[in-house]
Amino acid sequence: MFARHARTRMRSSGVVQGLKSLASKLHPQLPLTARESNSLLNTLTSSFRKHLDEAHPTAAEETKSVAKGVKEEARAPTRIHHVQSAAASADDHLIKLLTNPLLSRRGRGNVLDYDTAKAELAKSSSEDPIELLERYQEKGAASVRIAELCLNTAWKHLLSLPETQRTQYIKSIEPGRRALRWLLMSKAYESEDFWKSPKIWTHESQTSGFTERATKFLLLEGQEETAWQWLSLDLPGLEANHELLRTKQLTAEQADSRLARYAWRGQIIEAIASHRLVGRGYDLWYQQSSTSPEANGLNGAIDVFIRACELRLSVDTEHHLHWTPVRGTFYKLVGATRHRSKLRRDIDVAKFERLCELSICTASPGHPMSKFWQSFLAADFQLWHPKGRRPLPVYHCLRDNGFRSHLVQEMANPGVSAILFRAMVRTIYELNRQGYTDKATDLYSAAKDAFPGFADFSSDWTARLERGERKDRADAKMQHGIKTFSFGRLDAPVPSLT
Repeated sequence: MFARHARTRMRSSGVVQGLKSLASKLHPQLPLTARESNSLLNTLTSSFRKHLDEAHPTAAEETKSVAKGVKEEARAPTRIHHVQSAAASADDHLIKLLTNPLLSRRGRGNVLDYDTAKAELAKSSSEDPIELLERYQEKGAASVRIAELCLNTAWKHLLSLPETQRTQYIKSIEPGRRALRWLLMSKAYESEDFWKSPKIWTHESQTSGFTERATKFLLLEGQEETAWQWLSLDLPGLEANHELLRTKQLTAEQADSRLARYAWRGQIIEAIASHRLVGRGYDLWYQQSSTSPEANGLNGAIDVFIRACELRLSVDTEHHLHWTPVRGTFYKLVGATRHRSKLRRDIDVAKFERLCELSICTASPGHPMSKFWQSFLAADFQLWHPKGRRPLPVYHCLRDNGFRSHLVQEMANPGVSAILFRAMVRTIYELNRQGYTDKATDLYSAAKDAFPGFADFSSDWTARLERGERKDRADAKMQHGIKTFSFGRLDAPVPSLT
């Protein structure tokens, strides 16, 4: 058997060598034309098939030989089975060769490239994951997902370093600047992965989408203005939406779709505000779980929101900057100003009032409740005014006829109902505490008649507010005692040692 296969290989190689020799004699210096190449390919294919048929006869030929004699017929079943098995084995082998991923050429953006990059980063000891992104870009295999992977790997490495080494690490590799340069130079912003890049944060994995992570790195590199310039770009997306831009009156769905197209801008603004709040690029809520942001940080974060809103309001509705999402940043500031339900008297009053005025930018254009929500958000903020809680604006807003016409429908949303119920309870509580008992009674009766479950909700939350107020008074008294005690010690004469 081995001898037969050896002879077959020798004959095949001899034919190939002969064809090569013939081709070299006919055209010693010139390349083959397309017609000559096809002719040579057909000759090689025919020769290969001929020798393959001699070495491995097909089932049809074996069947013809079976009809020639009884002896051959007696051996036919075994021989046919052998031929069919050999053909099946050859087919299986060919399929494995054609489908083997190691022998296939990967295309651009293939998921295999992402998996390969992930494996390389896991095995690599390099402290600069952005090098892999740039290397993949040279090969034409870089993608937004691979960029996210590299940025998150750099972020994890940053957190693993001691505090004293983090600044030097950021300066040495500049991941934010290089990632943004890659995005703009490669035009990766035209891909679907960029427009749908998720904003993900988990304390376990510490992963984020491209925009959020790149912005945080830019901020750590001292490149905040670069982030603002990035935000101002009108990056072309997957669809033009020019007709939508020229439409003056938008439905709620059209407006939300338009804002979603620029969701990456909202992520930039949120990242800048978070950085101002905590002074670092870590997630706002992760830091606020134990400590409240300092006054300077909170005032700085409010400045970010004001700048974004004024940028949005400075242009016409047809301009792309008008579609800059600020709602996420606004609710982060809401959480910061109301941390643990305490009144922040250290906030700059002028900035706080401007924040209230610009809350109108968070409402969705075209939504039937948009006008009410603009009024409600501004009024609700007055309950947290640095100079003291002001319940009357909320009372007038909640008793508005336009509000009542939409209230039942909106209360079907659990998130909305929780916000409104808490605002009602706090407003009633403050009205009673400040002597507006008639208005407190009126609002309580209206809420109880409209919502049967409000009485129980109000009872629980009122008790919680009373406990919180007692605790705040006790804390204030303790702080006052500490200051008085410290002042007395400083003024006390130093005792003599003699």
